[in-house]
Amino acid sequence: MRANIQRKAPKETVSVEEFRGRLRLRWRYGGRQYSLGIELPDFRINRQAAERKGNEIYLDIVSGHFDPTLKQFSSSYFRQFVLILRRIWWLNLAGHRLCHATEDLE
Repeated sequence: MRANIQRKAPKETVSVEEFRGRLRLRWRYGGRQYSLGIELPDFRINRQAAERKGNEIYLDIVSGHFDPTLKQFSSSYFRQFVLILRRIWWLNLAGHRLCHATEDLE
């Protein structure tokens, strides 16, 4: 029986993963592992948004501007980013339900 071995991501890679039904970003920097919860369900649009945020973190790391305190993510900007994503998610969900409801009427 083969063991399922998980390999570490290359240095400076920011990965998006699902944890307890929500998306989170994980990466290593300066010998330390970081994790940032996006707090959105794992849907395609949410994953794309999380990947964009991950790319910003990656660019901060490689350009030497990464703040290991993660203060920028506790800022109102990041909270606003998450709130906007939640609204988009709810609008998409409502639109999806509406489409199915109108299909049932036909």
